[in-house]
Amino acid sequence: MIKEKEVSINITKRNITFYKKLGYNIDNVNIPINIKIVDINKNSKIKITAICDICGEEKTTSIYNYYDNVKRGGYYGCRKCSNKKYKKTCKDKYGVNTTLKTENVKNKIINKNINKKIESKEKLSIKEKEVSINITMRNVSYYKSLGYEINKINQSIMVNVEDVAKNSHVNVTAICEKCDKETEIRLHKFHENKERGGYYGCRKCSRKKFKKTCLAKFGVDNPMKNEEVKNKTYNTNLERYGVKTTLQSKECNPLFYTSTSNKEINLLNFIKENYNGVIIASDRNTLDGLELDIYLPDEKLAIEFNGLYWHNDINKTDRNYHLNKTKKCEKEGIDLIHIFEDEYIYQLDVIKSIILNKLHLTKNKIYGRKTILKEIETKDAKDFLNKNHIQGYTSSSVKIGLYYKDELVSVMLFSKKSVGGRISFDGYELSRFANKLNTNVIGGANKILKYFEKKYKPKEIRSYADRRWFNGKIYKIMGFEQTHINPVSYWYVIGDKRKHKSLFTKQKIEKQGFDINGKTANQIMKERKIYRIYDCGTISFSKKYEHTNY
Repeated sequence: MIKEKEVSINITKRNITFYKKLGYNIDNVNIPINIKIVDINKNSKIKITAICDICGEEKTTSIYNYYDNVKRGGYYGCRKCSNKKYKKTCKDKYGVNTTLKTENVKNKIINKNINKKIESKEKLSIKEKEVSINITMRNVSYYKSLGYEINKINQSIMVNVEDVAKNSHVNVTAICEKCDKETEIRLHKFHENKERGGYYGCRKCSRKKFKKTCLAKFGVDNPMKNEEVKNKTYNTNLERYGVKTTLQSKECNPLFYTSTSNKEINLLNFIKENYNGVIIASDRNTLDGLELDIYLPDEKLAIEFNGLYWHNDINKTDRNYHLNKTKKCEKEGIDLIHIFEDEYIYQLDVIKSIILNKLHLTKNKIYGRKTILKEIETKDAKDFLNKNHIQGYTSSSVKIGLYYKDELVSVMLFSKKSVGGRISFDGYELSRFANKLNTNVIGGANKILKYFEKKYKPKEIRSYADRRWFNGKIYKIMGFEQTHINPVSYWYVIGDKRKHKSLFTKQKIEKQGFDINGKTANQIMKERKIYRIYDCGTISFSKKYEHTNY
């Protein structure tokens, strides 16, 4: 059973016709509307709350997964109850609680898989001979029938690449059969490519393959040069959108190409709701062909949304890709901010607050002179920064806060920086500063800094501006001097999060049971299909004190 009666759907050029036919009044694309559950396509990936028909447990899942579950048994069961449902179905159908206990079914599956194995024994142009596969309830029977020894679910085993299902999403290194170029690709994409023309080709060779296919099929190297195909395409577009090409249609506005993620579109809509100036999406004019996802020319502000998959070093091989775009914007006097996908997922409120502040649209303004300064406890600093700072809390020796009407509105941290247990320089690092979300404490940073200087009398204070977000202007206001610019750094992408590189040193990887002989940490991580994503580096600032009078 589905808990919701309606869900919000974002209307695109792909689904607008479908929902219009169902009687929904839709004027434009890229607007969310409420759709009845019964009207949503059963293959949709929209998230809903499914209620187990056996135990009543609620779980968030996609509509596709919900109906796929219902197909097996005629009702929805949670993971725990699905096992009971599976056993009940098997007993009703075969008289046993698992299909593999029935000799007929067992032999049928084994023979089918052996035939598949024989058919797929053609040599694949894939570098790896074996790949690591995670064993689940869905694939355990398949791999057992192929002769693999499996002891438990959720274990990883090495499987011959020819034995892996063709629709698998496991990453492999494909070798172009024309030019021998190696490319990281998912296995199902490899097989899709191979089916088109009978061999695997890299992007460059695929274009040649495409032209060759078109010549064989249509007599021209591009289907749009064939009058029959061309007229058919034009007629379809005229019927759907009233124009010959989709780019001429308001419903298919080029601001919203299908390559633009929903998260990026939502971010653009947030800016539109709060900002009345000129907004350019997918701008390719300002940087001579290099794309800016969102550009606000009146404010000289640009925003890049960096998806963790498309911006890791599989797809962005230049480690300075993000930095180079920032440098080009700086030359044009543009302030460019880079938002990583996991920041959008887990810290959207902080991102919105930063954007509004850069647009001078922060509504709550408090004067620092009206606040009360206190040194605060670790718990208070941690709670505040995890909620209000894009990097969250970090350990520190001095924690200072500003209170307005008994509410903590600003926090600054100072720490004695150490390397290997020894103090790295004779001074402090200003490691964090943040105001409460959607609040500007005017003069708050200077007030805290002057208090710290007077009480702790540092010989030097150092700090760093993250070039993805800030240009360091606040440090110059507080009397700091720029000392140098640091190179780019990186994280490892695991799932939907970035993990700091310090968690994956060779020593730590070895403790996890991986062979490190003669390999770098990056080589080991790539073998594990875990890739890097690079930032824009940092700017170092310093403030030195020659006298003890403050």
